[in-house]
Amino acid sequence: MSDFDPHSVAYGLHLEEFNDLPEKTRKQLVRLISRISEASFRRGFQHGCVQTKNGSVQIDPAILRFKRSLDVSPWAESASGGMSAIDRLQCEYGVLSQLGLAPL
Repeated sequence: MSDFDPHSVAYGLHLEEFNDLPEKTRKQLVRLISRISEASFRRGFQHGCVQTKNGSVQIDPAILRFKRSLDVSPWAESASGGMSAIDRLQCEYGVLSQLGLAPL
C-alpha cells in the first residue's frame, strides 16, 4: 500500500520514505534526480524545437542539450537565465518534500 495516488511519481512509496538517509546522501539523490529530469526535458525539447513566428529556430536545441550544465534549468525561449535544476524539480515535484528529499 502506498501513501500516494496511483498517478503520483511517488506511488509505491511512503511518507518520509527517505528520512532515515544521511542528509548528504539525500542531497546527492536530489541533485541526481534533478539532472536526470533536466536531461529528459531537454531531450524532449530538442524534438519539439521552439520556433519563432517566421519558422526559424529561436534557440539551437543541441546547444541547450549538450552545452549547458544540467545543474541549471534555463528558460527555453533564450537558453539563458532560468533557475537551478533543483529548484525546478522542487517546483514541479513538491511531493519530494513529503518523501524526505526536499527542500534540502
